[in-house]
Amino acid sequence: MMPADRETLPSFLSRLAAEKNVETQAFAQDLAGSYKRLLNGEPRAIEELKSWARLSDTSCNEVLSWTGVFDAGVRTMFRGESVISRSLRSPVVRGCPACLREDANARPFAPLTAMAMRGHWQLLEVSACNRHARLLVPLWEEQERSRRLDMQARLAERLPEILTGGLDGEEVELSAFDLWIDARLEGRADEGWLAPIGTSWVARFCDALGDGLVAPTTAWEDPIKRRHLTCAAGYDVAAKGREAVRRLFLETATAWKEVGDPIKRRFVRLFSYLDVHWRDHAEVDVFRDLVREAMFEISPIGAGELVLGRPLAERRLHSVVTAAAASGVSENRLRPLLVEGGALSAEDPRPDARATFDAPRYARLLADIAQLVDDKAMRNALGATAVEMRALECDGVLVPRTFVENSRIRWHPADAERFLAKLSGRLVSPASAAGETWVPIHRAQTRAGISVGRVIAAVLDGHVRVTWADGEGRYSSFRVELAELRRHVEAEDRKASDRPAHLEGASLSAFGREIGWRDAARVMRLVETGVLEVSMVLNPRTQRSQWQVAPESLAAFRQRFLTFGMVATEFGIETLSSRAWVAAANVEPASIGGVVLDGVYPRPVFEKILAERGAVRRVE
Repeated sequence: MMPADRETLPSFLSRLAAEKNVETQAFAQDLAGSYKRLLNGEPRAIEELKSWARLSDTSCNEVLSWTGVFDAGVRTMFRGESVISRSLRSPVVRGCPACLREDANARPFAPLTAMAMRGHWQLLEVSACNRHARLLVPLWEEQERSRRLDMQARLAERLPEILTGGLDGEEVELSAFDLWIDARLEGRADEGWLAPIGTSWVARFCDALGDGLVAPTTAWEDPIKRRHLTCAAGYDVAAKGREAVRRLFLETATAWKEVGDPIKRRFVRLFSYLDVHWRDHAEVDVFRDLVREAMFEISPIGAGELVLGRPLAERRLHSVVTAAAASGVSENRLRPLLVEGGALSAEDPRPDARATFDAPRYARLLADIAQLVDDKAMRNALGATAVEMRALECDGVLVPRTFVENSRIRWHPADAERFLAKLSGRLVSPASAAGETWVPIHRAQTRAGISVGRVIAAVLDGHVRVTWADGEGRYSSFRVELAELRRHVEAEDRKASDRPAHLEGASLSAFGREIGWRDAARVMRLVETGVLEVSMVLNPRTQRSQWQVAPESLAAFRQRFLTFGMVATEFGIETLSSRAWVAAANVEPASIGGVVLDGVYPRPVFEKILAERGAVRRVE
């Protein structure tokens, strides 16, 4: 008698005993002195069996390969790979009754001598018989190993049901996973990124991944049917490559409507296995690294926080919740500011705990928001009265960092410091100003009948001197010489009346609206980096001073860059779509002198993306 294809050692031993019409354990005792030694695969006992059954080395090794031989610790060598023993050894013995019935029908006069238990039925992730397209079934359950592996005795107990078809498993459509694992166990070559990874570990990963993909049904009450569904679903994703798995996690996070981490909540088994049960198994590091990197892209994980055994060196994402904790600004106040600054979309449906944005890219925005103060604190920083500060704001001398409606915190103290430093840089000594009429800046603008912006512009341009009284460094303490101011205003007005009309630039606020920005701080960043050239000019209509972008600077910006607002105007593409296209192309914003200009992209790069998407420019 020769071993059947894929037959295990206990099965072959039982068939030999049945042929001699003796009990399996008694036959093993006579053959090798111990049934246990044969079940353990001890070399001397195996040699006795090989000699008695006249097995070739090849046949014997094939039987042992499909049986599984003790390796070390809790490992078993199975089909040339070291696997966790519990993946093969279970009190529940499974098989395909249709295969066993075919065996029995081949020798109807002695069916127990022909019914062979196949080795691949042992592997838990094998849940179907590819030959008959049926689910495997539990044939018996036995805790005691010697009784469990006495195939002759156990099959004799189930023989009537096997022969009548009463035990046959449910018919199923074979999945790509069923075909793949059968080929791998057979030793056929695999392709793709899964090829170097052990068969058992790939199967277990697919099972755990699929557990988060298959909606629970009554079928889950049957562990074999459940595993057939989960392994198939997991493999359908994993077989497409690492990027497919990563994309699955990202799409899960995008669509997740519940609270909590989407990966940990949806893929409970997978995360638990990778983090706990498989922690000490280096074979799954490839899967652990893949899931960890996906989580770093999805979840607002803090620097130093452990994820699947490794810490994150630097925070990659903030959520509204974590950003609120870091900035000290409440979530309901912070979110509109993040939207205004371009970190989040106004249409983002995610709750605050999962509404995430790029932490390094928007680190400066968050740092600026953390420094924002209310009107009272800004007045204290300026050393100005409420009336004085209101006049500075109305004239555009001081610009709030946010225009979010009803925002209580909208000023950055650094703007007050810079403004006071500019005025201080123009100071003349009080002694040199003796005997002249010096008045506070706010009073001077009233008495001269001009805006405070014109007074400030005259001082900063060096046309009007400035000194201070008591309270050094406070806005209210600065003084200008009234007569000198009046002479300057008269001269400036005469020049203005003689100036021919010509193409003008645009105010900062108008420029911001044109490119789709409401955030004054973002516009000012373009000025600070030198992208825009501005000057303080008199608005002939309002007679107020304002910052204006030079015409040539406007033209240069439009030629070099595109924003999402400009794309909407020039190409008619909605902002959500253009944002998605840029993200998919992994295009980084423009940077000047190491400063990243959030929401500003090199025009040639952006136009190439638009062309690839079939967008046509409609505004010239």
